[in-house]
This record gives sequence, C-alpha cells and structure tokens, in this order.
Amino acid sequence: MRIILKDGTGIVDLKFLRSDFDRHGNVRLYCRRKGRSIRLREKIGTPGFIEEYRAALVAIDGAVTLPSIKPAAPESLRWLVQHYIRSADFQRLNTTTQTIRRRDLDGLVERHGDKRFGFLENRHVRALRDERSNSAQGPTPHAANNFLKTVRSLFKWAVEVNLLERNPARDVPKIKAPSDGHHTWTEDEIRQFLARHPPSSKAGLAMALMFFLGVRRSDVVKLGPQHETPDGYLRLVESKGAGRQKKITTLFIQPELRAVLDSHSGAHLTYITTAYRAPFSVAGFGNWFKEQCRLAGLGHCSAHGLRKAAATVAANNGATEIQLMAQFGWTTPGMAAHYTKRVNRKLLATQASKLISIEDQKGNESVPLLGGVAPGGTNRAKYDAISMASKQGGVPMGGRLLSLRARSLAAASFSHSILGFYLLIRGIGF
Repeated sequence: MRIILKDGTGIVDLKFLRSDFDRHGNVRLYCRRKGRSIRLREKIGTPGFIEEYRAALVAIDGAVTLPSIKPAAPESLRWLVQHYIRSADFQRLNTTTQTIRRRDLDGLVERHGDKRFGFLENRHVRALRDERSNSAQGPTPHAANNFLKTVRSLFKWAVEVNLLERNPARDVPKIKAPSDGHHTWTEDEIRQFLARHPPSSKAGLAMALMFFLGVRRSDVVKLGPQHETPDGYLRLVESKGAGRQKKITTLFIQPELRAVLDSHSGAHLTYITTAYRAPFSVAGFGNWFKEQCRLAGLGHCSAHGLRKAAATVAANNGATEIQLMAQFGWTTPGMAAHYTKRVNRKLLATQASKLISIEDQKGNESVPLLGGVAPGGTNRAKYDAISMASKQGGVPMGGRLLSLRARSLAAASFSHSILGFYLLIRGIGF
C-alpha cells in the first residue's frame, strides 16, 4: 500500500500494510507478513506510524529494510498535492472532508503524480474527470463530480499562492447524473422500518431524530441532552463547514419527538450510542443504520435518504424555500429545490388549475369558457366561487378557504407528518 507522508516529504510503498473495517465502520491497519498480523495504531503517514510499521516487521521477520521514500520532484503534481495538504486551507477542513479529498488526491498522484502541473489545461482536467467517471462497475458521475470539486480546490489554492496563473478546473462542468442520488424514503418504507424497529428501539430513536429534525448523520451522532434548551429547542453547531464558518442551528423539538426521547434513558451525552455505550463515529453510524435498514427489508434506503424524505414531506405540506433552508441548514435556495424534487406535483397542479380563468374585459369577472358549466362538470356557482377565492389569495381545500400565506406559515411544522401519524396510531400516548 502506497501512502503519502504527513510531513509532505514524499510517498512510501509499505508492501505488508493491510486494512479492514470494524463493525462500526472504523478503519483498522495491520502489518501482515507470513500469516501474522500486528495492529498499527499510530496515525497513518506520520513518523510514528512508519516506526511502528518497522517495529512490527522486526517482530515478525527479524531485521528488515524499509523501502526508500520517493521524494516529489519540484513542479510535479505530487509536489503540489503534498504542499496543498499541509496548507492552512486544507487543514481547516473538517476530518470527513479531508478524508474524502485525500482519497481523490491520492488517486490523482498515483496515476499522474510525476507530471508537471504548470502545463495542465481545461481539456486535461476534463479528461481526468471522465477517467474518474468510468469504473469497472459502470459510470460513476457522482464520484467524478466529487473529484472535480477536489481538484478545483487544489488549483484554486495554487492560484492564490502564485503557483499557477489560472485555475484549469474552474470552467470544467460537472457531469449530469442520471439519478437523484440517495433514494428518498416513501411513506410505506417509513412504516415498514418502524414495524421492524419501533420508536422504543435505538434504531427507531435514530429515525425519529433524523426525520423530525432533518439533521445530517454528522450531527445526529453528537446530539444529546446537553443540546436541549429550557424552551424546548435543540441548539447545535452544524458539523458541515464548521472549519470554515460555524453555523448555529436551533431546531424545535416536536411533541412526537419529545415523547420518543423521554422513552429512552438520558444517561449519556449523546442520544444514540454504540453497544459499548460510546458515541458513534460518523462512518460507523452510517454503516450501523444501513444494517438496520437491511434488517427491515430496506437495503436500498439510507440515513441521507431519510433527510430527503423529511424535506419532501415539508415541501408537500407547503413549506417555502426559506423555511426549508432554516430547518435543514442550507445556505442557498438551490439546495432546497434539489432536495424537494419529489414534491407532490399532483396537488400543486390541481391548485394551479383552479387559478386558470379569463377576466371579463368589462366587468373584470371570471368567465368560464364553456358557458354555465365549468370543466369536469362543475356548476357555474361553484366555478365562480373558485375563481373569486383565487383572487382573494386563497384556495378552497375540503370546503374551507385556506389562505396561501397561512398555509405557508404553518408548513414548516411536521406535526402532521408521516411519522407523527404512525406513532399516534401506535398508541404511544401523546
């Protein structure tokens, strides 16, 4: 296994280095030789790790000689990457983002590390993007777009420190993905999950937290009683982007969620703990929750898909983009639109159709196109009532006039959501 040294001095190939994952999704490293394995616990790439690896080889094989470290040639991509990962720009990224970008950068260095970065052009970056998109398992546009995001940051930093005159990745477009990413949970799938994992279980608690709060898995693993405020809210600093700018989010604890939380012991600093009563890592929680989905017969579902479901339910109930941004921690309206693609278009189209009318040029009144009978058999009086309601800013809903403004203000609450209704009919007692 080839690793980049943390001090930026080069790359070393550790022939007997192996890795696997524990049941919580954490990476474990070993020195494996002649059927024996010795666990390595130092941080990979550090001098302490290299010394620990050398000592493990000595314990297994006696005296050994480590492979020489390959220094990076000046002005090569390897040299640029090594300096970038030591920069303040890279170091202030959160751990998860660093891990993802290191994976992309390591792959770039592995294939093209000895090439000179000063000669890179737009067409070269496009070719690298396409190269990353093609894998043995088929097209992977999301991986290619993540890679493009990584190299954009790399070359942007290079321009800022005067190593490049321009960013060759800036104008390279992302690949249009044929799918919407993570599967969005449906109402039936939420019910199916809760039938296998009731709210009294740890998995049911995890679902309630993610659905009612709309938090990311990087936030749900650190939520606990210490984040609760006396007035019934949860106040936390979002993990995503915390290295660049801290975003403090305040989320309302709905009665349904409050009941679920009260049914669990509050003896720990986090609501959700491992089998060893310790907080989950982000990756560990994702793997654990994925396993709970499989146990419920929902192997295609994930934690992130549940967040998308919560946003979709809110949008179906009429939540505005501003409300969605506040609830889910998005900073641009575009993200709200991205997460609500599955909004109930039938309901919206029905409401919009009731607003279609022709104004009389003299009396400024709505006139149906088909005389006394409106489309669909609606009589004249009822059709006129619909048209008048539309002028007053409201839409008839079940015989009652609900103003669009009132509907918008009420939409942010999830009190009548799928999970709340399901918990009520289960008779939990709130």
